[in-house]
Amino acid sequence: MKKIIFTIIILMLLVFSCETFSANSSQNVTSSISSISTSTPVFSDFYEEWINVKDEENIILLGKEENPRLIRSSNLENDLYDIVSDNYSIIGKTSFNGPMEDITNDILNQCKKNGTTLALYSIEYAYTTSGTYGIRRYNYDVYYLAKCTDMPFPFGLSLVDLSTEDRQNFERNTGAKIIIVYKNTPAFFANFLRGDIIININDHEIINANDFSYYYYFNEFKKGDEVRIQFIRKNQIYEKIIEIK
Repeated sequence: MKKIIFTIIILMLLVFSCETFSANSSQNVTSSISSISTSTPVFSDFYEEWINVKDEENIILLGKEENPRLIRSSNLENDLYDIVSDNYSIIGKTSFNGPMEDITNDILNQCKKNGTTLALYSIEYAYTTSGTYGIRRYNYDVYYLAKCTDMPFPFGLSLVDLSTEDRQNFERNTGAKIIIVYKNTPAFFANFLRGDIIININDHEIINANDFSYYYYFNEFKKGDEVRIQFIRKNQIYEKIIEIK
């Protein structure tokens, strides 16, 4: 469960901010006595582990004779959402800024190190350095993902609290916003959409995202139960019934 929560947090950051990580390859410090220079970092130096796969039992890791799948993205937010909604979890990330280079072999090697089966990456132009010989520099972002075998969140939905902007747009303080609709779940087949605002379950008012989760777990729904959910979409209130499969 904790790995799914962590993935949701990352998606929230992607939705509400445009993240750019810039790293200088070297720095020279001079003084009247001596000059000290740092070595140039390599690709692996920029890797950040978010989940230790050794501590997780419900993640499908890369096989010894298997090659990971690499996907280059032109819309990182949408593509990452699409993959995570297929019950993938983000294991780690690589981010840096530098001149144009082919990083596919580096990504493959990192996947083999952390056991991830899929890497989603983007390369976007950032700026050109000043001077006689200007160098074009790019932002590199790589997400490493692995398939989860445990069940997604309640009904196949992951929700977050309403932001300040949401409260203003919907003119309300209560409710929970859908950030992920997991594929092939009751919520998916009921046609819930990312961005819908859940406001009521079986006549129980939903105050925030935690309230939604507490209601689900405390009621111990079983196969065949029907759940009536009210939600807001495009400023209209709708109601759908989900059957627990």
